[in-house]
Amino acid sequence: MRASMEPVRLARYDFVEAAGIDALRDDAGAVATYTAHERFANPNGLPLNPYGLGPFVRLELHAQLPPVPGTYRVTRDGDVLYVGETRNLAGRWGRRNYAVIDPRNCYRGGQSTNCRINNLIGRELSAGNLLALRLYETDEPKVVERDVYRALRPPVEPPCALNCFGATVAATAVGTRTLATGLF
Repeated sequence: MRASMEPVRLARYDFVEAAGIDALRDDAGAVATYTAHERFANPNGLPLNPYGLGPFVRLELHAQLPPVPGTYRVTRDGDVLYVGETRNLAGRWGRRNYAVIDPRNCYRGGQSTNCRINNLIGRELSAGNLLALRLYETDEPKVVERDVYRALRPPVEPPCALNCFGATVAATAVGTRTLATGLF
């Protein structure tokens, strides 16, 4: 199911829907999860990053994403769950980043944001929520990302001051909406 194709304004930017977000599901229709760090030999004994335990999901997007720069946001029923910027939207949401977690990214020095965002999306989908990816295409994605964060005070994405391995969830009030952040 896709959200509205109409642009949605945030700060002074009109974000358009780029894709609906789903995940690989098992035969019963439940979101299939996996742990990536167990597939990595880790010969140097690296510690896991705060998000490396997972669980993770294999993301499936409902549309082919363009390889364009921009600021994107993940939404649940219009509520912003995450805001990010990229030089290549297709690459950021492809197999080497958010869509499939590479085991190396589970350890210190890897891409912990990939682990965190994949886990966040997996939790939301497992709870039965519909998610969408919206994009504001720009050659200045960092500027737009900064402006959007300022508009969402307090920010949607606080630093992880939570028990990242436990069941703690932080809730941030933005206007009349409540945004779930952190890890379960």
